[in-house]
Amino acid sequence: MLLLVLAASFTLFHKARAFVPYPSNYVTRLRWLNGWPSRGYYGFNCSGFLSNAHNEHYLSERELYAGGYGKLLLIDEAADLHHIDETRLQPGDIAAFQGPTTPPYLGRGIHAAAFLAPGVWIDADPRRGFVTTWRMQDKSPTDPWFQNKVRILRWQQDTRPRWQLAPTADWWFMSDFVNDYRLEDHFAGKSQSAPKARADTFRPF
Repeated sequence: MLLLVLAASFTLFHKARAFVPYPSNYVTRLRWLNGWPSRGYYGFNCSGFLSNAHNEHYLSERELYAGGYGKLLLIDEAADLHHIDETRLQPGDIAAFQGPTTPPYLGRGIHAAAFLAPGVWIDADPRRGFVTTWRMQDKSPTDPWFQNKVRILRWQQDTRPRWQLAPTADWWFMSDFVNDYRLEDHFAGKSQSAPKARADTFRPF
């Protein structure tokens, strides 16, 4: 009976892991949420996943691309996904993709993913249905979510763990459908570089 109760408790905890403050470490939480749905009322879109992992209130992908109201540091900019220099990255760094510049897109941030380790990225893609890891080199350059300029961003500081009681971002409410044309671009006209990440920065899974 005790084993049955423990198994049921673990199952419930696992199914509710997006709403509890454990684990508090951002990179660990990115991995902890692997497999979470990216469709439905409690599903993540790309920016909802990153916001939840960092214990932030929801930030849209455009808000991330524009600097997250000063919460993000611009580490690097690449012309496209093939020019991202992973040697400069630390686990948890964000690649925010500009996206197409033709209608119906605005070209001001359409998708975001997090770097975990050399060659390993993670995101929530509603088209796929769940959060998972993948390789940047496997992404198609014709995919509109991975087109054009890429901003590499890093959270300025850690946040305190909190209960995530609000629903995560349903994919029907992605910022593609929100009128935020006037959103200020915190990084407009700026180019910023950070020192290369040391080899010991990368921790094993």
